[in-house]
Amino acid sequence: NPAFLEMLGYTRDELLGMNIREITPEQWHKKDDEVFRSQVVVKGFSDVYEKEYVRKDGSTVAVSIRAWRADGEDGERALNWGLVRDISERKTAEEVQSVLSNISEAVGGTDTLEELLGIIREQLGRLIDTANFYVALYDDETGLYSFPYHVDVCDETPTKPMSLENSVTDFVRRTGEPYLINEQTQRRLESEQAITVYGNASPIWLGMPLKSTRGVFGVVVVQSYEESELYGERELELMRFVSGNISLAIERKKAEEERRELEDQVRQAQKLESLGVLAGGIAHDFNNLLTGILGNADLALMDLGMSGAARLSIEAVHEAAGRAAELSGQMLAYSGRGRFVTEPVDLNVLIRGMEQLLTASTSTGAIMSYSLASDLPLIEGDATQLQQVITNIILNASDAIGEESGSVMVTTGAAWFDVSSMAETWTDEQLPEGQYVYVDVHDTGSGMDKETLSRIFDPFFTTKFTGRGLGLAAVLGTVRGHKGGIIVESVPGVGTTFRILFPAGPDAASTSTNRQEAVAPAQTEDTARDDGHTDGTVLLVDDEATIRQVTQQMLERAGFSVLTASDGLKAIDTYRKNSDDIVCVLLDLTMPNMGGEETLKRLLRIRPDVRVIMSSGYGELEVVERFADQGLAGFIQKPYLSAKLVTKLREVLGTA
Repeated sequence: NPAFLEMLGYTRDELLGMNIREITPEQWHKKDDEVFRSQVVVKGFSDVYEKEYVRKDGSTVAVSIRAWRADGEDGERALNWGLVRDISERKTAEEVQSVLSNISEAVGGTDTLEELLGIIREQLGRLIDTANFYVALYDDETGLYSFPYHVDVCDETPTKPMSLENSVTDFVRRTGEPYLINEQTQRRLESEQAITVYGNASPIWLGMPLKSTRGVFGVVVVQSYEESELYGERELELMRFVSGNISLAIERKKAEEERRELEDQVRQAQKLESLGVLAGGIAHDFNNLLTGILGNADLALMDLGMSGAARLSIEAVHEAAGRAAELSGQMLAYSGRGRFVTEPVDLNVLIRGMEQLLTASTSTGAIMSYSLASDLPLIEGDATQLQQVITNIILNASDAIGEESGSVMVTTGAAWFDVSSMAETWTDEQLPEGQYVYVDVHDTGSGMDKETLSRIFDPFFTTKFTGRGLGLAAVLGTVRGHKGGIIVESVPGVGTTFRILFPAGPDAASTSTNRQEAVAPAQTEDTARDDGHTDGTVLLVDDEATIRQVTQQMLERAGFSVLTASDGLKAIDTYRKNSDDIVCVLLDLTMPNMGGEETLKRLLRIRPDVRVIMSSGYGELEVVERFADQGLAGFIQKPYLSAKLVTKLREVLGTA
């Protein structure tokens, strides 16, 4: 039969004499025998059934068959004849519909885009070969491609977004049409400078654009490195047919994942904000308590001799309270309300000054190296706080290496970071694009999985055997307080990179020097005055009785007379009656009835030249910014010691 010969690709002479099993896939051998015996032999005919034949080129063709048995006359042999129809197009259409249906169902049945793409690859593999398969998604803002799914026997999976300008992938995105590229087509496009080959070249490559109402947002690619004729016009048409459905599935899942990520970011920001408010409030109240503890311990040390058991006990109390004050400072840093003394800072100078200390502090297996950019712009920041941030990150990097051999590389630089880059930062708000100075700390340690990475900035979370306070949560708070951000990249078994970003500051002639305000017992020689002479009257306003009591003693020992008030209303009344005698008002920020802000305004109405020092358990930066140009003479943060309080007071009075 000429049609049958054309269907299988054989000539008449080639087919004559062949066994039927030679043109039938092995799985059909037994089935054909059963059909013949049970239907043709017994009933004289068969029902229509479907099977496959093997073409001469090894491919298969789907057919439907109905066979009859005709007995010959006068003892002639029985004849078997039948009708064979090529149903490959119908079977392909059914297979395509099944594939598209399964892909559509997978959109709602998968949790991640990567999982969906895995199913798309599996389902598409029913139609064409998907041994080498990848999806490249294009970002219009950055012009970069990311690879949420990539399986390839030759090329490694890209770990970061990359530019594929003029690549075959980019060519398909620009044209917006499925494209079959063999070696001949590739050479032609290269000669026309339409494409540039990235990675390992393949003899056959097939790309399908992913389209939405906003345009082409990516490309799906299959390719072969061995069989140059693995794909042809049939596969190209199949890709063209399924491209719309696959694009819609990916777009929906991508939108769903982005929505989830946005919701997670909002929840994370709300969690950080809530914890920040909580930490700030606790630190504020804690600092009030510590003012009483440290202040009384300070006064007791002034009264005790230079030796004795009692002095040792009080010094121990003083030291423990000092450590508690440091923890309170960490809580304020986490809340973004820490005490910052801002000035122009050269991060290179800061890091060079820390090299010896860092080398001595890191693990024996960690090899420190530095790559500091020349002409690094200055930033506005608190040098001491920045030292603590960098030290914390480097020590964590060292701990990740442990006693094994590894390296910690510290790199500085400056660059323009756009909106998409800033979206990767850990912060509770979107940082603006602009020029930023960065410090990268890269280690070759154990790295972190996604679950660990998602929790590293939670307060008191640690991967170490014992906790060390707020840890990275305090680091994040300090960086947030400097209007900066942190980007973290980590791969288990490979290592981790922390990138800390700070806004580049205006040009400044000087750089910062390291500052460290240690909490130490005050020396009585500079503060105590018991000769009956007074330096003027101070109005002390605080709602905490313990703070009023201990601060009054500090001031009186320093030679000041003291009037006290427990809230703003009483302070206003006292000041009206004694304004001529009061040289300064020491005013608490947070009080019932009338807080420090309103009290300051009313005091200035009574006397515009009144000197007011604000005190608070919150940080200096917040208070100074809040009361800029409002007539505030100074600020002192709780807890404070006698020497620090008296020094601040005399600075304001001009008698220091």
